[in-house]
Amino acid sequence: MLLYDAAASKRLKQFTRFRETAYSGVLRVDGEAMAAGGEDGRLQLFDAASRSVLRTYEGHVGAVRAVRWAVGSKSSLGSGGDDTTVRLWDVATGSQLRRFDGHADYVRALAPSPTGELWASGGYDHCCALWDPRAAGDAKPVRRLDHGRQVEDVAFFPSASLVATAGGDCVCIWDLVSGRLLRRLKPHAKAVTCVKLCADAGPPAALEAAAGGAAARAGTPRMLTGSLDGTVKVYELDSFGVTHGSRFGGPILSLALAPAAEALAVGMANGTLALRRRARPKEEEAVGRGGGGADAPPLPSASLQLPRSGRRLDAGSYRYFIRGQSSKAAAGDAAVARRRRANLAPFDAALRRFRHREALDAALATGRPAVAAAVLDALAVRGSLGGALAGRDAPALLPLLRLLSRHVADPRYAPLLLGVAGRVLDIYTTAIGADAAVDRALQRLAAVLADEVRAQQELAGLQGALEPLLAAALRGFGGRVG
Repeated sequence: MLLYDAAASKRLKQFTRFRETAYSGVLRVDGEAMAAGGEDGRLQLFDAASRSVLRTYEGHVGAVRAVRWAVGSKSSLGSGGDDTTVRLWDVATGSQLRRFDGHADYVRALAPSPTGELWASGGYDHCCALWDPRAAGDAKPVRRLDHGRQVEDVAFFPSASLVATAGGDCVCIWDLVSGRLLRRLKPHAKAVTCVKLCADAGPPAALEAAAGGAAARAGTPRMLTGSLDGTVKVYELDSFGVTHGSRFGGPILSLALAPAAEALAVGMANGTLALRRRARPKEEEAVGRGGGGADAPPLPSASLQLPRSGRRLDAGSYRYFIRGQSSKAAAGDAAVARRRRANLAPFDAALRRFRHREALDAALATGRPAVAAAVLDALAVRGSLGGALAGRDAPALLPLLRLLSRHVADPRYAPLLLGVAGRVLDIYTTAIGADAAVDRALQRLAAVLADEVRAQQELAGLQGALEPLLAAALRGFGGRVG
């Protein structure tokens, strides 16, 4: 596990006291200690300066994936792991204070409320559970919120009355008092892996020269999400509109903001850690040096600006393909109707999804031999004909046998259906006697094939009888000409 200096963009320390993979390293509020979980089920506390192990907490029987410090406390830790439990620890003694059992699958997310009264945990059982450490006895969840998908991250709003859950293709905003779902956001093209709330990441509130002071300079809250589509998006919290976005070089697994939103850290699946810093306006620097006050001029809006590349906007840039999407049409602009999506037939849709058995069933249901023959030919070209034919029960096999009985001798379909009939007989010969309807259909198919064989033999005999006569006629014709 590595510790970086965000201001200098350099590595400070490396922690190597882990038996296996390390997870969820978090610094204490004073920066003097760091806690991290591991694949071996242990939670370890390190001295940030010397990197020595101060204490080891054992109790989890699976990997410890989520570790968080209690709000405003240096003596309490929370952890969640693959054993579906959430545990609270006393840092000084190493004893377990509380154990919460309520999840039915891995716990992958954990967050304390800003007031320190509640803990929220998210699991792969699609639920976010709220816990009250003050409850006596075997604590049960204060509330369970059904996210509907595997929960990858949870975060409390600064007011502590709302909580955000992230997972799957959406971010859900919940009211903790009523347990009601307020908003379901789907801002990303792939799974959302992390969500963070920052109380002052946005621009300052309405600034007036007469207002001045620290209260006027305080930023507005913002929510950030990261996704496997490689983007980070920033939202204002009134209508949850996206105010900013930035693309990174790989699927995003985690993100964090420094205090006052001075820096953004993003961890990616390709092993890269991206650090981006926000440049402070000169007016804000003057305020920081003591130049502010009641008479200080208002500060400009300074929302979280993620730097963009300086390259020319062309087809090699993602922004090239989304340009103009937020523009509004002018009064004289021409409106172009959106191209309507073609409605695929059920068998075409199944073929596109590689559901070959469903495609064949849908083609047989049309009752059109040309359609069924086309689908059978497509399956043969894909090498999936055997899988589509095998493993059928009586109701699924009878339409196929009826098609073969009726059209196997048709010259338009015979070259294809004769091969299909041979494969069907090879597959289901051992199933004769299991179903009376299938037996009758197989007997009809065998009779049709026998009649076709006799007809072919008679035609071959007729051809053999005609060939000498035709040869003699041609020789006689040739002699008279000579």
